[in-house]
Amino acid sequence: MIRGGYAVAMPTTKPTLLVSAVTPGSIIETIYQPDTATTAFVVATDDGVTTVPKVTVVGETHEPISPADNLLKHQALLLQSDPVATKNCQRFRSLY
Repeated sequence: MIRGGYAVAMPTTKPTLLVSAVTPGSIIETIYQPDTATTAFVVATDDGVTTVPKVTVVGETHEPISPADNLLKHQALLLQSDPVATKNCQRFRSLY
């Protein structure tokens, strides 16, 4: 944005990285899909399991670790590649 002939930096909010989280009503896990070299979130709730590119938890937007991250590229960090189906999020959450 330009004000008075000077460029003014607008505040930006970058999403923060997240690998996994357990929230009231959901479990969030990062997956890495090597065939497409992409990462995403799997969100498990009592309604089922969905795959999404970003999640918002308590008003904060999160994105998964980048597929280009050295930890993934060199297999120092291994992630699931497919979502695990569960019929009951509450039962699944008891594993954590």
